[in-house]
Order: sequence, then C-alpha cells, then structure tokens
Amino acid sequence: MTVSGGVGGLSEGAAYYAEDPANTHTSSQEQIFSPVVVRKSGNAARGFEIPQLSPGSTIGTFDGSHIGPTRAELDPYFSAFFLDPTAWAERVDFIAVANDKGTETNIRKIPHDSITVAKTTGLRGPIILGGFGTDLADRPVPAAGASGMDVFRILDEAPHDRSQWKHGPVDLKWDYERKVWSGGPHIVAGVVVGEIKKPETPCGPTNFIMEVYRYDSETNTGKLSNCHLNEYVEVKNFDSSLEQPEAEGMVWVVAVRLNYDWVPIWVGCPDACEIAPDEGSDIPPCPEDVGLCYCAPGTGEGENTDP
Repeated sequence: MTVSGGVGGLSEGAAYYAEDPANTHTSSQEQIFSPVVVRKSGNAARGFEIPQLSPGSTIGTFDGSHIGPTRAELDPYFSAFFLDPTAWAERVDFIAVANDKGTETNIRKIPHDSITVAKTTGLRGPIILGGFGTDLADRPVPAAGASGMDVFRILDEAPHDRSQWKHGPVDLKWDYERKVWSGGPHIVAGVVVGEIKKPETPCGPTNFIMEVYRYDSETNTGKLSNCHLNEYVEVKNFDSSLEQPEAEGMVWVVAVRLNYDWVPIWVGCPDACEIAPDEGSDIPPCPEDVGLCYCAPGTGEGENTDP
C-alpha cells in the first residue's frame, strides 16, 4: 500500500479511486468533522453545555464543585482555568473562527473580549483510529505473535505496514454531569472523615465523607496530603458488611466514580483513634505522624490561600 495524504475536492478523490479502487481510500470531510457551537455562557444547540452541580456534599476545585475538570475548564475559547473566561479569550492564539460579531472570521481583527459565541468544528465521533500501541495488558500491538514470548514483542513490520495496525472506534464515555467526553473511570484516594456505617441492604446505601489527597508536584515526588486544596467527596457505601469506626486521618480509602456515584473500592481498617482525645477518653490517640500529611476538614492551605 502506498500512503499519501492531502485535502482536495471530492472530484479529485473520486478520480484517484476510479484509477485504483483496490488501494485507494477517500472520504468527504463531514465524516471527519462536525459543527460545534461554543458560548461563553449558557447552553448551545448543537454545542457545549453548562456542567451540572456536583451532587451531594462533594466539594472540588473545578466548575460546579466537581473533583475532575468540566466543559468549563476544557473550553478552548472561554476556559474557566483563569476564572474569568474573557481573560482566557484575550490570550488565545487562534486566527479565524466564525463568531457573533458580524461576518469577520479573522478574530485577530476583533477584540477577543467582545466575542461571546464561537461557531467552530470538532472531530466527528465516534473517532476512528488506526495505529500501533499497547493493549490492556501493556503488551505491544501489533504483536509479533499470538502466544509465547512473541506477545511481548512488537511486529517487525509495525513501523510501515499499516495493514497490520489495529483499527477501530475510540470508546469514550459521555459525562452528563461534567459535560465532557471521558476516557475512563475517575479514581481518587484519601481518608475518611468520621465513621463508616453499614447499610441494611444495597438498596439503601449510607454515605461518608472522604478528604481527597493530592501531591503538590508533577509526579509523586512532593507531599501527599489533603491540605493543599481541601477537596472532599461524598462516598456511598452499598456494602452491608462494610463498617469502620472513626480513626482521624487514618482510614485510607480509594474511591471510583461509578454510575455517577463515588463508591469505595478499598477501605482500610485501622483501630479507632483520635488526634487529640479528651482527657479520660476511652479512645486512644492516633499516631503523631498522621499530622504530617493530614489536615482537619477546612483547615488546609487551599481554604486560606489569598486570591
């Protein structure tokens, strides 16, 4: 197969196909792109939508108090990462886009802060992807073979033989709350505030609060703590056998967002303790080192950071 690419007219693509239909691939652009309307504020027909508020008692740092980024932050024209979408719009390096300020599409000729609607194009979904990479078990694809050590070695022809690549639609999931296409389940970890009560049945789950731990570094070389941002999620316990007494800053939980609920996939079970027990209390003190990474709810750095 000879690979070449370009953007031409439909008639040009049809001519190439007529000459060599067995080895020619062509398509019109509506199979690749789709029109999208982006408003600075408000929902748009055929376009971006306003995120819903995060349910329950969950408090995050993203729009709507979400733990993960929403349409508001990931909006390329009016991102909320600067809090003021206009401040973002003034700094983008885009050249041209249809907008709500007349017939001029060259937005470098228009004050960016005056634009409130961008009528642009996005990729049509499901996105079709072809290429090499790894599988769900981190083994190379396409592999040199289907068994033995060959499954751990990439095919010698992988750099150039596209017929051996894997082709298929990209499986993204729509998030009705955050209004984004998501690449997989969101998982966070932290410690429990208070106790975990068990439900009588999975039909009537109980709730508990988990303080979210983050590193203050690009990877895991910094300090892991809940003190940086004061985020927490409301976790639902559907397990009638799961209960845990309070142990301040000690009950480690890993939670996944499943069916729009945060549910625990791991819960530690240390003995009950208090960081500063009252005199004469029957509950023993927690280890002193817990204070190195744990801040009581609402006392971390994030709440007191000056704007």
